[in-house]
Amino acid sequence: MNKIYVKDVINSKIAVSPEKGETLYKFIVNELSTKKPFYLSFSDVEDTTTAFLNKAIGNLYNNFSSEELNKYLSIIDLDDLDKYLLKKVITRAKVDIKNISEIDEVLENE
Repeated sequence: MNKIYVKDVINSKIAVSPEKGETLYKFIVNELSTKKPFYLSFSDVEDTTTAFLNKAIGNLYNNFSSEELNKYLSIIDLDDLDKYLLKKVITRAKVDIKNISEIDEVLENE
């Protein structure tokens, strides 16, 4: 499986800005379009924020199902704090998508 290093995609060991998150998001979307599994490595990334992760990872749930993401994308080499932040971002993204779906259903039924 191909291993992609976040630091190489964003040209930095600091993953904090939403702009860098958007850069990674676009890269991931392009990789997912190949339908080939890959690792996304946070090796050597020194600092990560939820603002970055929301743009880079959370936004994926707007366009891909959890099943697709689990099938093709494996995120590796995160420290414990960054794993915690990523779990919060993913949980929030899934809740937001579910709420939007429920709102759409209500509006369609009116």
